[in-house]
Amino acid sequence: MRQTSAGGDPTEQASAPAGAPLLGWFLAGTGSWALAAGLQQVVFTWLVVGVLRESPDRVGVAQMCQTLPLLLFVLFGGLLADRVELRRLLAVLHVAAACAAVTLATLVWQDRARFELLLVYALGWGTIQAFASPARDAMVSHLGLRDLMRAITGMTLVQFVGTALGSRLGGLGAAIGNAAVLVFQGVVVLAGSLAVLRLPRVVPHPRADSDLSRLSAIREGLREVRNSKRLFPVALLVAGDGLFSWARSAC
Repeated sequence: MRQTSAGGDPTEQASAPAGAPLLGWFLAGTGSWALAAGLQQVVFTWLVVGVLRESPDRVGVAQMCQTLPLLLFVLFGGLLADRVELRRLLAVLHVAAACAAVTLATLVWQDRARFELLLVYALGWGTIQAFASPARDAMVSHLGLRDLMRAITGMTLVQFVGTALGSRLGGLGAAIGNAAVLVFQGVVVLAGSLAVLRLPRVVPHPRADSDLSRLSAIREGLREVRNSKRLFPVALLVAGDGLFSWARSAC
């Protein structure tokens, strides 16, 4: 968990211009990711159900592969967000998500999208998401805003609207083709990387020297949450939501 002194890190302060423009760039990057997520949810499901015409059991497996990495890797994503430069990490994850979408679009265009390949794509997207979410949440506190709640509210609203709009636009696959929608998804999330690069550079915390110390950092964070009367109920709700979403997809 990141902590800063009252004066802040001098390197970070020098590279972090303050004001509303930073919030605008941050929301643009968040919106591009949410829009791409809404698109891929619709197109991916349609590829499994409408194109490959898989059984309900296999549809559940495919959906599970999208959410399982979040359950497994989100803590490691939070740890990585503390150990590397956030702006660069977010930009790399945007590019990785764009490459995944374009790769799947190529397979669909060549009529080579098989069930096993879709599972690989789902696991890849879920893993990218598991690392992107903590990094994005951590970036909010480094925008230099006086009203942090405004940024969090704006991020939540943009995510909701972007996902809903992406889900609506995902239906265009019937008119212009699934491959074209996937290419559009890649372009959208790649454009988000340009917005991310306008955010301030955040100086990372020193790296741990061993895997053991990394695991110790995760245990320390979990212990801190467990002992907090405010954080622990929220953590239980979030964990329960993720667990039951995974179980629902698996069934």
